[in-house]
Amino acid sequence: MIYLVNPPCPPGSVSNKDTMGGLGQLYPAGTPTIMPPIDLPYLAALFREHRLSCVTLDCLGSGMDAGDLLLALKRNRPRLVALRTSLPSLEWDLKLAELIRTVVDTELIMFGPCLKYLGELALRDGHVDAVVPGEAELVLPKLAAAPPGSPVAGVVRRGSAVVDDGGRIEDLDALPFPAWDLLPYHNYHCLGLVRNLRPFVTALSSRGCPHGCAYCPYPVVQGRKIRLRSAQNVVEELVWLDHGLGVRAVLFRDPEFAVSRDRVAAICEGMLQRSLTLSWRCETRIENLDPELLSLMARAGCVGINLGVESANEEILRGVGRKSFPYEKARTLIDCCHRLGIETFCFFVLGLPGESWRSALATIDYALALAPRAVQFTVATPYPGTGLWEWASGHGFIEEGSFSALTGYEATMRTEHLRIDELASLRDYAYRAWSMRGAAPWFRIAGCVRNLSHELKAAASFLRERREVRAKSVACGTGVTNG
Repeated sequence: MIYLVNPPCPPGSVSNKDTMGGLGQLYPAGTPTIMPPIDLPYLAALFREHRLSCVTLDCLGSGMDAGDLLLALKRNRPRLVALRTSLPSLEWDLKLAELIRTVVDTELIMFGPCLKYLGELALRDGHVDAVVPGEAELVLPKLAAAPPGSPVAGVVRRGSAVVDDGGRIEDLDALPFPAWDLLPYHNYHCLGLVRNLRPFVTALSSRGCPHGCAYCPYPVVQGRKIRLRSAQNVVEELVWLDHGLGVRAVLFRDPEFAVSRDRVAAICEGMLQRSLTLSWRCETRIENLDPELLSLMARAGCVGINLGVESANEEILRGVGRKSFPYEKARTLIDCCHRLGIETFCFFVLGLPGESWRSALATIDYALALAPRAVQFTVATPYPGTGLWEWASGHGFIEEGSFSALTGYEATMRTEHLRIDELASLRDYAYRAWSMRGAAPWFRIAGCVRNLSHELKAAASFLRERREVRAKSVACGTGVTNG
C-alpha cells in the first residue's frame, strides 16, 4: 500500500501548496482557502490508471491534524509514504517526517518543486529516504512500481551528487483527468474567487510561462516552454466535472491562461456547445485580452480574471523583464470586464529592484485608479532559482531566517532604497489605502451611517498616515522616477 499525502498545515497557518508555481504560500489560520496542490489528484488518477494500490490523503481537505495522520499510518503500515511539501512548509513537513519514523517503518519520500533547491536540506537528517524535485506525475508511479530502493529517473536519494528532476511531461493530453472523486472535493473552497460556489476544484490547462520575469517562480518551476492541452481535452475534463461530479466552480491555475487566444476561444465555444453550467476564473496578462474575447469568456461562464499588473513604474518593470501596459488600455479592459459581469483581481508587487518610497506610492495610486474589484499587494519575495534570488543574494539584500517566511506576504528582502521594515509598512499602508479609497464608496457610506464615530476616526487616522507616508516619500525621494 502506498500513501500519497498532502500533510497537515503548520500550526497557525493555512498551507496552499498550489500557488507560486507549486512552491506554495502560507496564509494566517482562519483564511477561507482550502484546496490541495493539483499534482495530488493527478497522481491519484495515474495510480488508478496503472492499477497501483494507493490511498490519497489530503489532510487539509479532510481536517486531519498530525495526530490523525500518524494514527492512520500506524494502523495501515504502508510500504511507501510520499509527502507533498512546499517552500514555506518544508521545515514543518520535515518535523512530520521525523514523527512518522517513530510510528511506522516505511520508505519515506518527499515531493514538490522546492526540493530542486532544498533537496539536500530535506535529506540531511536522515528521516527522508529520497526526494522528487520535478513533475511528480512523471516519477512517482514509476517509483511505486519499482522494487524498494531501485534507481528511478527523477528520484534523488541521500548521498546522490546529481539532482535529477526526471524531465517534464510534454503531452499533457496523455494525462488522465485529476481524480477529484478520490479526494474530499466537496470541502474545497476559495472564498471570493469564484463567487463562493461549491463544489469547487482547480484545473490546469497548460504548464510553463514564456516570459521569464525575474521575480516569478512559474517559469523556473514549469519551464519557459509553454505546454498546452488541446481545447477539446480541456472541455472534456470540464464536462466530466460538471456532469459527472456536479462541480459548480473551477479555478484555472495556469500562469498564462490566455497565452493562445485561439485556444481560449475554442475552449469557450466548446463549453457553450456542451451547455456547461460551470462558473470559472483564470489568470492571465491583461495584454492578452480584448473586448471580443472577454465577451465570449463571459458567455462561457467566466466570472473572474486575475491580472498581474505588478508595478506602475516602467523602469522597474523593464529591470525584471516585464513590459508595461498603458493605463488607458488597462482601465478600458477592466471596465469592459465589469460590464460583462467578470470580476477583476489585480496583483501588485512592492519592493522590486529599484523600488523607492516614491515609486511604491505611485504603484499604490495606480492600483486605486485602475479600480479593479479586488487587489493583492505582496512584497517582492526572492524565490530560489529566480533572477530576483540571484540579484538579492549577490547584493546581500536577503534577511537570513526561516524558509517559512517566504510566503509572498512577509518582507524578507530589502532594496537599494528601502529597508525590510519600510517595505512591510508600505504593504500595510497599501491595504489601508485600498480599504479607504479603492473599495466601493457606497459600502463606506453605509458603514458611516451605522457607526459614524468609528468611521470618522478611521478616516482621520488614515489621512494622518497618508500625509506622513507622502512626506517620507518626498524626504527619501531616491531611486527611479515615477512611471
